[in-house]
Amino acid sequence: MQRSLYRLCIISAVTVCATLSQAYGEETENLEPVVITASRITTPQDEVAQSIAVIEPTESDRQSGKPIFELLRSAPGVSVMNSGGPGRLTEVYIRGSGYQQTLVMVDGVVMNDPSSPARGYDFGRLNARQVDRIEVLSGSQSGVHGANAIGGVINIITRRQQSNSASIFGEYGAFDTRRGSILAAREVGLSTVNLNFGYDESEGFPAASSRYGNSINSGYRNFSGTVSTETKLKDAWHLRTTARAYQARSELPFSGGSGGDDPNHVQFETQGTARAEVSYQGNSNWEPTIALSFFKTFRKTDNAPDLIHADSATGRYHGARFRLEQLNQFILNDSNTLTIGIDSQIDRGSIYDQYGAYISAMPSVSQSVTGIFSENRWKSGSSFASVALRGDRFHGFGNQLTYRLGPGHRFESTGTTLKGSLGRGFKIPSLDQIYAPIYGNPSLSSETSFSYDLSMQQDLGPGLTLQTTWFQSQFSNLILGDPTDMFKYKNIGSATNKGLETSFSYSSPSGSSLTIQHTFLMARNNDKNEDLIRRPRQSLHLSARRKLLQSLDFGINARYVGIRNDTDPGFSTIRMPSYTVFNADASYTIGGGYKAFGRLDNVLDREYEEVAGYGTARRSLYVGLQKEI
Repeated sequence: MQRSLYRLCIISAVTVCATLSQAYGEETENLEPVVITASRITTPQDEVAQSIAVIEPTESDRQSGKPIFELLRSAPGVSVMNSGGPGRLTEVYIRGSGYQQTLVMVDGVVMNDPSSPARGYDFGRLNARQVDRIEVLSGSQSGVHGANAIGGVINIITRRQQSNSASIFGEYGAFDTRRGSILAAREVGLSTVNLNFGYDESEGFPAASSRYGNSINSGYRNFSGTVSTETKLKDAWHLRTTARAYQARSELPFSGGSGGDDPNHVQFETQGTARAEVSYQGNSNWEPTIALSFFKTFRKTDNAPDLIHADSATGRYHGARFRLEQLNQFILNDSNTLTIGIDSQIDRGSIYDQYGAYISAMPSVSQSVTGIFSENRWKSGSSFASVALRGDRFHGFGNQLTYRLGPGHRFESTGTTLKGSLGRGFKIPSLDQIYAPIYGNPSLSSETSFSYDLSMQQDLGPGLTLQTTWFQSQFSNLILGDPTDMFKYKNIGSATNKGLETSFSYSSPSGSSLTIQHTFLMARNNDKNEDLIRRPRQSLHLSARRKLLQSLDFGINARYVGIRNDTDPGFSTIRMPSYTVFNADASYTIGGGYKAFGRLDNVLDREYEEVAGYGTARRSLYVGLQKEI
């Protein structure tokens, strides 16, 4: 192993010893179980058989403006690759599956962009202050969530302010970064209204890495706002609504690596989502719910001719989605819950690309998929299990039958929990893959996956937990451009991902915590017999927090990312070196509703790249203030 990994392991061991020496001097208490909502049936986390990580931002996280992809780095099996800082493309890989193979939801709205080439989601937008928690489900989840949940699901639940209160936040830091937000909630009659507004602006650093001679700072600006309501209607009916708008401007490089600078390459993006959910809670054995959601995005890029690049470039991308869901949850008895439902969605998109004299345009097209599903959860004593079965009709492209099975058992005498899951997933071709000029192929089939995992969790003492999970996934019918046929999209790829996740965690009622997680991953392209790009074989994450003097909260985190494949600007496969990054943060309660905080990223000022040719921030200091009203 590389020297930096050894160093981080030593630091981890020292941190463990220091934290445990404190642990046994503290009183402990039973913490409230976390309830998982990413499944169709809300379930305590310790009764969920499939692999799931729950990320709850700390108070310091929420008092800062760090992007949520920084939080996702702490989840076992998750790799994050950012191409040049905030506002630039950020890819999240779950156990080696492609970032386009993950279904992403924010407050129940599916966020995968219909106008992107493979229907992916860019994580470079939300920040930790807007988030209450994140649930990461690993493995094939189509048996519950249908199309596109081929590699996993990331469920993001945004933050709600306590009723009849408000919180104001401001931050300033490196790269002339300015962030601010307002959270407020008020009871109005039978309704509670929540507001969440945020602003983020930065002059940036060279998104095309400065180590190749690039010097143009890539700035970024965005504004987002969320309005949500919860209303108690008559006769036990409840109405929940959420509306969110987002607007951003990003300055982009021409490319990564040498010659990547571009003085006038700009991307504008506007996005809006809305969801309304009505449920009836007047029957203790049956709870019906109907929900309608809407997603719309418009993205444009402009790159006028300049002294570096003589040709102009323009892109226009429109995407929209309508989704209707109807669920029925039946409480069959104290240990058996059944959900039966149907959902249907329509994706629409159009694309216009122009580079010099070359124009590629895909007119407005649409596709629809409808699914019928059921999920049953059962618990008896220390045993629990879930079974999900789903049938989908991809209109014009055939049917898909998927499933997910997960049993588990806890041995109370030893504090050991054994569990596992297996499932089948599928991902329908994107609009671009079907209808794009030249490259599109209406004869494509859906990508498919089969995955399983086996997990053991061991309670080592009050607040101490060790967990290890073996996993494997097989992906077939992957859609790739065929280099022998003008790069036309075809089902010609396959991959096998397998590995081992190990995590150790400690938490105390006093606020101290420690998490160490290591992932060993082998993600192989079966056709080329080589590692998939941007999937490190080894990764290690350390996070430790300590509360001092009741007013001061201090935390450190470190991550090691091992050697991995990537591609250079000429599309040749290269090996990227490993790196280790340390960060620290602190917050202080002043009184009178005020809190101050500071954050120092990349403490050792390391120069490294996550994606070949693209820049990362050097040592960066941020300070801020929060006021509770």
